[in-house]
This record gives sequence, C-alpha cells and structure tokens, in this order.
Amino acid sequence: MSNSLPGFNTLLYVSIDGGASYTEVLELRDLKVKRAAKMMDATSHSSAGDEEYKPGLRGWTASAEALRIFADAGQNVIAAALAAGTRLKLRDYPSGVGSGKPKREGFMYIEDMDENSPISDLIATNISIRGDGPLVDGVQP
Repeated sequence: MSNSLPGFNTLLYVSIDGGASYTEVLELRDLKVKRAAKMMDATSHSSAGDEEYKPGLRGWTASAEALRIFADAGQNVIAAALAAGTRLKLRDYPSGVGSGKPKREGFMYIEDMDENSPISDLIATNISIRGDGPLVDGVQP
C-alpha cells in the first residue's frame, strides 16, 4: 500500500487480475480525465452546404502527477505494466475512500511515464493513461 503524501488528492488503485482484487498504487495530484467522441462526417447533398456530424467511437485518456516512492512494490506495478504492455483495471477514488463517495472504474494501459531524478527515494512522476473500453462512474458501497 502506498504511503499518504500531503497535497496529493486522489487515490489510484489497479488490478492485474481483471478486477478481483485491487492494490493502491499511487496518490495522484492534478488528475485530468478526458472523455471524447470522434465525430463522423454526416454531410450529404441535402445538408444545404453546411457540415453535419454524428458521434462515433468514444474513448478516454487520463494524465496525472505523482510522487513515486522507489522502494514501494505496489507502485512498481505501474512501471512493470508499461514495460510489458499489461492491461490493468483502474479504480479511482477522487474524493478518498468512504461509503457514498464517488469512484471510477475502467480498463487501461499505461501509455507514458515520465520520471525525474530521485531525491531521497522519491521520484516526481507524470503518467499518461489510455482507456480500453468505457470509464464507468459509480458510488462506493
């Protein structure tokens, strides 16, 4: 389990077994989740010269900043997943852990990980996530 770090405001849990069990891997700061739909051109002769579009494939990405503790085995799953191309299941608790608080879940790949030089075993890390399927919003039981 990750250590709690002041100023980091959302918890990231991942599962390597498809969601049967989760491990807290990082506390994230400035988590940015982007959901998008690719727009398909639906312009036709009856469009009277105006472009028309319909939503097509949907997807999501996320990026965040984290302090990685080099010796934390739970956090090392992120680096290992990037190296191996492992599909992980994400569970995010944007308001912390607690009954009735929000959660997000979805399958993902680690797309990018940018680490700065370690200072006393702490590594400032930026990660990019690519969703694989829907990102589902829910409420913690």
